[in-house]
Amino acid sequence: MSKPIRIAVIDPHPMFRQGVIRTIARSDGMSLVGEGTTEADARRLASEKRPDVLVLDIAISGGREVVAELARRNIKCVVLTTLDDVLSVSNTLAAGAIGYVLKGVSGRGLIDALKSVHSDNPMSRPSSPFACWSAARWCPNATQKYWPD
Repeated sequence: MSKPIRIAVIDPHPMFRQGVIRTIARSDGMSLVGEGTTEADARRLASEKRPDVLVLDIAISGGREVVAELARRNIKCVVLTTLDDVLSVSNTLAAGAIGYVLKGVSGRGLIDALKSVHSDNPMSRPSSPFACWSAARWCPNATQKYWPD
């Protein structure tokens, strides 16, 4: 049996974060190693827990800088956010995010994104056509669909 995917979740909204955590907890092959709300929490969890994948809302203060730091440290980052404009998508993927998923995704869609990113397959699901173009530009090898569930 393979080791579970170690996941940390950073989101400033407690109810949403708890929903993500429950979704992860119900999924076989995944283990939550920590949660937080801030840029400092993301850095602390990355250092102390070394998750395989860190789920992050880039809307937190310093979100893109955290993504870039995680990329330099070889920690995979899935951005889970409401921001689907071209600049948010392209700047975040350019900073080093491996996955970009909108908060409207289903639980199954999120789990699929986490597994895909863990397996080194980029995942992007922005909703606007221009953001999709941007995602395709920065993740040309993405094998997943670009449209939300």
